[in-house]
Amino acid sequence: MSSKNRIKITEAHHAMFAEMLKEGTDPISFLCSVLRDESAPVWARKEAARDLKPYYHPRLDGIGPLLNRFSK
Repeated sequence: MSSKNRIKITEAHHAMFAEMLKEGTDPISFLCSVLRDESAPVWARKEAARDLKPYYHPRLDGIGPLLNRFSK
């Protein structure tokens, strides 16, 4: 990732993320709650599972340079 595309994470961001996690309003907590809700329609639970996938199965192309560095 080039330096111009990087997002600078500030202390304010960290505080906001911590608050979201505490309240359960972050995307992962919300999607997990939908997935666990047995009264939710199957289609909604499937969409939640699909939307959670990037959080638990990140693309490996971002670590390609790291793998190349350690494979030598």
